Amino acid sequence: MIGRISFSALIGSQLDANCKQWRLFADILNDVAMGFEIVSPMLMPNYMFLIFCIAGICKAIVGVAGGATRTALTYHQAQKGNFADVAAKDGSQETLVNLFALVVNLLLLPIMVSSTTMTLTFFILLSVFHVYANYKAVSSLCIPRLNRHRLNYIIEQFAKSTQGTCPFLENCSIM
Repeated sequence: MIGRISFSALIGSQLDANCKQWRLFADILNDVAMGFEIVSPMLMPNYMFLIFCIAGICKAIVGVAGGATRTALTYHQAQKGNFADVAAKDGSQETLVNLFALVVNLLLLPIMVSSTTMTLTFFILLSVFHVYANYKAVSSLCIPRLNRHRLNYIIEQFAKSTQGTCPFLENCSIM
């Protein structure tokens, strides 16, 4: 709870403008948190409680960043004012993916229980695939809004192209 509140207070205003980056951050942080939970009983059993608390904080941050960026991306995809329709279809797709993952988990569980090496190997491979797939998905989005970094870049390029001939830019700090 403290993690959610602190993260929202510190970063909340950046989540909308930089939704693609924060979406990818949330996915990576979620994989890291799950990695902590999987590895800690094997490597550091004396610190499991502390590691699970850290993983819980990571997942709380994932909840805030993931939820906020999902809303921003759903809003972006609702081009015709059909926000509720897009959100419903997104929820249905997520339910279907989770159902598929459950079936695969139930099939793989007997194999995974017997081998720690196989468990870690599958986790690493699937996490890498997960991050790669989400990177490609986020990279394919073209959001027509300016965030601070894009605006600074545009102003900087404009200032270079005008070579100081614009009186407004002569008195401005680009940074």
